[in-house]
Amino acid sequence: MALFAVLATQSPTGITADAFRRRLPEGFAYVRELVDKGVILHNWIRVGASGGLLIYEVDSHEELNSLLYGNP
Repeated sequence: MALFAVLATQSPTGITADAFRRRLPEGFAYVRELVDKGVILHNWIRVGASGGLLIYEVDSHEELNSLLYGNP
């Protein structure tokens, strides 16, 4: 297993800002599921900015990319 730090930002690409805001609850639920499964070990909010810092524990870069791209 390896630990990866991911700095997440809330910056929509390919969709409107309104569509992005409507989908945020799905993204939060997805992250909560990964926390509950023990894949995300830590999740910190960035003070004064949107997004956060997440610590993932996964087997490979490929698994990390799969999880990141799976976030709605």
